[in-house]
Amino acid sequence: ASAEPPAGGLEETPGRSHTPYDRQGMWIWYVSHSEGGSVPAIVRRAKQNGIGTVYVKAGDGATVWNQFNQSLIGPLHKAGIDVCAWQFVYGDAPVAEAKVGATAVHRGADCLVIDAEADYEGKYAAADLYIARLRELIGADFPLSLAGFPYVDYHPAFPYSVFLGPGGAEF
Repeated sequence: ASAEPPAGGLEETPGRSHTPYDRQGMWIWYVSHSEGGSVPAIVRRAKQNGIGTVYVKAGDGATVWNQFNQSLIGPLHKAGIDVCAWQFVYGDAPVAEAKVGATAVHRGADCLVIDAEADYEGKYAAADLYIARLRELIGADFPLSLAGFPYVDYHPAFPYSVFLGPGGAEF
């Protein structure tokens, strides 16, 4: 008898680590604007399109977004879909921003995406404080990624070396 591949189309590869980042994904900024806020409709849309991971905004700066909660996460998990949180960060309150990211992880996120953009340019000390505190709160091995600028030469003052350095984002 042959085994079914995992949801999202991944086949097992010996020696390969699987994370939510390996699966086809879709991003939700406002749950209320996605399928009219209907969680069953979001699940259906994801399943119909072969989505294995849904990324949902869970925070903006030092503010937790309450849309990232068990009434959303639970049904997606039950459907075999990974749920990852993303937060936009500014670097003005890095410890508070780290707590927002940790809140999403503790609410059940399968991974966390740091959305750091122009607001973080030149803020190396803030990035270092954010990453250090975030890792204290979520652990060294929790799947963490950076969704920032893809062209490093356009943003020479962005703290890539901190966000992607030791202890930082792996993806």
